Amino acid sequence: MATQVQKLENHFPQRILQVDGILELCLGAGLVLDAQAIAGWLGLSTPAIEIGGIFALAFGAVLLYMAQRNANRNLLQIVAVLNIAFIALTAAVLALDWNMFANEGRWLLALVVDVFLVVGLVEYYARRFVA
Repeated sequence: MATQVQKLENHFPQRILQVDGILELCLGAGLVLDAQAIAGWLGLSTPAIEIGGIFALAFGAVLLYMAQRNANRNLLQIVAVLNIAFIALTAAVLALDWNMFANEGRWLLALVVDVFLVVGLVEYYARRFVA
């Protein structure tokens, strides 16, 4: 008689990378498609917003590609640290009021920072589930 052994695989680390990649793609698409309005809210030039959107699209595509492959602890930590560094930089800009943002721009930055804070913390937590 042969004994079957089931191996339980935890896909949580890969799923959180996929979520982060999808959110980055949505952010990038929003920045590229509505660059003029966002530039007005943030007091920046339209090409700068479009370039930021293209970088966000590229980063999201890379995250989705890496999520398809095997997620490891180092990758999760690097992505979590990048998210938290983005949050810290944005919080510093908002706190020091370096740029006179419109209220819409402040709310947009606060919303994006809140979403990526949660994702970054969950990615850092997901490191525990990777062998």
